[in-house]
Amino acid sequence: MSTSDSLVTSEISLADRAVWVVKEPVSDQFYFFEQDEFEAVRKDLPRHVPTPPPGFIKRRPPWWSNPLAIRVPGIDPAGLLDRCLVWINSVGQQRLKWLSVAGVVFALVIVLMNLGRFVDDVSQATSSMLAFVTPSWFAFMIAIAVVKVCHELAHGIACHLGGGKCREMGVLFLLGVPCLYCDVSDTWLMPKRKQRVLVSAAGMIGELLLASVAVFVWAFTRDGSLHDVAAMIVVVASVSTLAFNANPLMRYDGYFMLSDWVGIPNLAQESTVALREWIGHRVAGDGSREASGDVSQDVATGNGRFLVCYAIASGLYRLFVWSAIVWLICGFTSQAIGWGAAIPVGGLLGWLLLRRWFAMGDVSADQPEGPNQSGYGATWIGLAAVACVFVLVIPMPQSFRCMALVRPASERMVYARATGTVQQDGDELHVRDWRLELRELAAQGQVDETRAALKASEIARLSDPEVVSSVAVWRQRLLVSTKQLQAAARRVAGLSFRLGENETLFDPPPVVASREELRTGRFGRTGSPLEPSNANAVIPVGTLIGSVGDVRERTVSAFVPGHWIESVAVGQRIVLAYPGLPTGSIHGRVQSISDDPVDALPLEVAASGWVRWDPASGQQRSPLEPHFEVTMEIDSPIVLPARLVSPVRIHVDRGTLGGRLRDAIQSTFVF
Repeated sequence: MSTSDSLVTSEISLADRAVWVVKEPVSDQFYFFEQDEFEAVRKDLPRHVPTPPPGFIKRRPPWWSNPLAIRVPGIDPAGLLDRCLVWINSVGQQRLKWLSVAGVVFALVIVLMNLGRFVDDVSQATSSMLAFVTPSWFAFMIAIAVVKVCHELAHGIACHLGGGKCREMGVLFLLGVPCLYCDVSDTWLMPKRKQRVLVSAAGMIGELLLASVAVFVWAFTRDGSLHDVAAMIVVVASVSTLAFNANPLMRYDGYFMLSDWVGIPNLAQESTVALREWIGHRVAGDGSREASGDVSQDVATGNGRFLVCYAIASGLYRLFVWSAIVWLICGFTSQAIGWGAAIPVGGLLGWLLLRRWFAMGDVSADQPEGPNQSGYGATWIGLAAVACVFVLVIPMPQSFRCMALVRPASERMVYARATGTVQQDGDELHVRDWRLELRELAAQGQVDETRAALKASEIARLSDPEVVSSVAVWRQRLLVSTKQLQAAARRVAGLSFRLGENETLFDPPPVVASREELRTGRFGRTGSPLEPSNANAVIPVGTLIGSVGDVRERTVSAFVPGHWIESVAVGQRIVLAYPGLPTGSIHGRVQSISDDPVDALPLEVAASGWVRWDPASGQQRSPLEPHFEVTMEIDSPIVLPARLVSPVRIHVDRGTLGGRLRDAIQSTFVF
């Protein structure tokens, strides 16, 4: 590496050749020269490299030039990275490398040996965090932030180890999502290709090391927040990192690794240019284009074919990813506001993405903003003002989603009226309480003994007139014993339940053994009370045996948040989602609205995670925010499963976003 009149030059090796890289330090621009080109201009290099005028200050382009990726000015991490290098050199780079390899291997062995348990823990941790009812979610968010900071620090450390310098580290808002970025552009000055590839892969290597640490934390901790967070960190820092960052079709770590490996700087722009030339060559015809010399000779070579294939693959992948992003944003906007706002938002976002896509490969797209581009700011401000007026003032269709529970028509809950075993015999349901049955048998025995004594007294009075008085006593005792027997029989009969016509018994939510109970093998009844495995299980009094309702008819109970309840009215249209059926197949109308908020949530709704509830409330499952129960009648082409939990969309009256903001402000602040 050398300097010439403030220009930094370095000879680097690409895949099949060596080139010279020239860096202009004021504007931070890099220029690549082939060997013969560099030798021709070496003596008068400043004249052949664009340099900024005196007094030039590098400025960031305005955020509206690319609102999909807004970069916030960051910090210079050189001091922190230098301290990290001092620690690495004190321990020894080779020692750290082999310790890291050993840690990753041991962690992989632990996961493979406990794969079933690991998958179960990840599934349970995901459900717990999506419910937003435990501190695990907040701890997981903090852990993810730490992982991503370490990812960028790993890039910076690798750059410093190779002799480069990390000049900036900050936050990038990619489609509104905060991400981190790290400026390691000095990597292009490193002479060896292996060093540059290592800098690009350092972030993924750092995350794999953190994933290995998380594996050991997961393996040696009990169930709890730390255990769940460690399991999720293993997945995020290993599988998802390799799936996204190692993908070369987007401009992430895998892209720069591939660019270095094949020896094509600016791979995305070069491939786009090659694709345009190839398409123009095919459209215009072979002879005319080749004769005019408009087609690059590289397009017909193996390198050119690779560029064309890469441009097609990356273009299709970007189109898929961007289409998915636009679809998700449109779906979210339609839920929050309505399709009247989702359509213009989706169209504007799609136009921005296509504009960015078609700008790739255009040399002028990467140049600093010129005087002829000064109107972009006013244009964007005008478009934003028109969009705000359109969204805030014009009434648009409104709808929202909430969680709903499908119930059988005329549903009523059946609880165990005594402690005992449960049996079903046809249309009858019996709860057998051995204590009541013993009392009935004892009462029956008392009646039989009293009746026998009465008969004996009646026979004895024929020969002994003095026995006449005892007959009346035994008759009174028989009357009392008979009443006691009838009372015991009624109590035993009261434990039975008979189903009505067109009614059936639906199972309650099953009882599931915890991971600790499964590990120790000590647990009681699981599943539902009427399962064959629970034939002789003792059911405590008050246990929910199931719900009784109509065999085919269903109603829906939706739990609407308090801030939406004022918009709900009887007769409004609803659409219930059901897997396997097209949207809109199950529709209906609002039938009734509760006057008071619900005090307790059904177990199925609470377990779904849609409604936040207070864990301290125990089995009552009280919601943290007011929710009202809204009953709906539905028209379904199929018989829906009873106690099904599914989202329902309620289409409320038209309204403006400005009105909703006004209502939110009035309900939040006191004027």
